[in-house]
Amino acid sequence: MKNLMKGSVLVLLLSLVLAACSGSEEQEEIISYHNDLTEFNDEVLNEIEEVLQQTETAATVEESYEIQKELPDLVGKMLTNLESKDPESESVKEYHDLRKKQITAWHEAMKLEVDILGQLANGEMTEEEANEASKEIDKLMVEFDELTQEVENKIVEFEEEYDIEFEEEEI
Repeated sequence: MKNLMKGSVLVLLLSLVLAACSGSEEQEEIISYHNDLTEFNDEVLNEIEEVLQQTETAATVEESYEIQKELPDLVGKMLTNLESKDPESESVKEYHDLRKKQITAWHEAMKLEVDILGQLANGEMTEEEANEASKEIDKLMVEFDELTQEVENKIVEFEEEYDIEFEEEEI
């Protein structure tokens, strides 16, 4: 289960900053929206990465649960931030909706994973039952990956349509 979360963080850690010389209001909204979102998410993703690193030292399921139980709340912060946004243009609304679906899928996967881990730690579930329940996490992570690809495609579309350059940032 640790590998699923670590992989999703790595997908999200690729941070892009949009830059453009000058442009339309819609172009400016795209840049502002994306950069604000990236800045906020980077902070939360750093916190998530710290938790995942701590998890690697856990010797028992109980220890792992105690460390990971805050992960859904951290991803929830990203979702709450998204929900506080009110984009104006249709392009940004579409991008916003994709991002919201993406983070919702990840949030649901995290909640389920931590719930399963908690049940394992408390002896409420066997390893076999946990493995069976984890299939739903796998489905959510496939959805997350597909939505991540859609988000990346939308970013490329913005780049081409609005002559926006992407600069990678090291995190």
